[in-house]
Amino acid sequence: MELFEERRFVPFLSELRLYSCGRRIKNFNHCYGPHEKDRFLLYFVKEGSAELDFGEKKTVICENTFLVIFPKSQFGYVCRKNLPWSIKWLAVQGDALEGYLSLLGITPENPYMPLKEPWAIEKELDRLYDLTKNSSLTDSLEALGGVYRILSLLASDREKNMPCNSYVLKALELIESSYKNPDFTVLALASAIGLHPNYLSVIFKKEMKISPKRFLTKKRLECACDLLRFSDLSIQAVANESGFSDEFYFSRAFHKQYAQSPSQYRKD
Repeated sequence: MELFEERRFVPFLSELRLYSCGRRIKNFNHCYGPHEKDRFLLYFVKEGSAELDFGEKKTVICENTFLVIFPKSQFGYVCRKNLPWSIKWLAVQGDALEGYLSLLGITPENPYMPLKEPWAIEKELDRLYDLTKNSSLTDSLEALGGVYRILSLLASDREKNMPCNSYVLKALELIESSYKNPDFTVLALASAIGLHPNYLSVIFKKEMKISPKRFLTKKRLECACDLLRFSDLSIQAVANESGFSDEFYFSRAFHKQYAQSPSQYRKD
């Protein structure tokens, strides 16, 4: 059963002003925008997947993601067909929020953040939703504090996602800048950092809970997904642009990750 609910907060003078909160539960074939708002929309994506269009960029977001729609920016998304879309959101006004978000790495150019502990954010949004039932000063102040708690939870989540080992940080930087090069391998990565490949794999997996080879392949496959959805490139061209030198290996890796071929993914 599809559900849409929204409640307004009582106006309260502060550097941040809560406007409304709401939720969509198991909506199908939903789309939003492109719209331009005069307030921040803070979204927790609980379930589903959507094609996100912001400015001149497009990408795909999925469950357990925190997404921010910034004021006065053209923003929209289209949910993937036949998949339930469940989100919870908070609308906030106040220029100070952009500064707090930028400290978390959330900007108009990079408006989303994968969550390691999504249940904490969801629990706080549910609590804020319940606070709208009353209009007391106590509840208004409590709701305002909830916004800062969400920012604190995001900061904690981000720190848990950040590796401490300087070699791993360097490896992530090199992967980000070089993954589209088919000649860039884990051996090349280890050589660039100055470590033995086996030792790099050990410290990388300890920090990231995934091997550098799988991480590199995952990065290339995510790039391939964007190209399949938002370009008319051939499968061979998508493979090459994503850092795969062999179309057969690309198709096999893609099917292993997503349980469908690149062609089927594009049709869906």
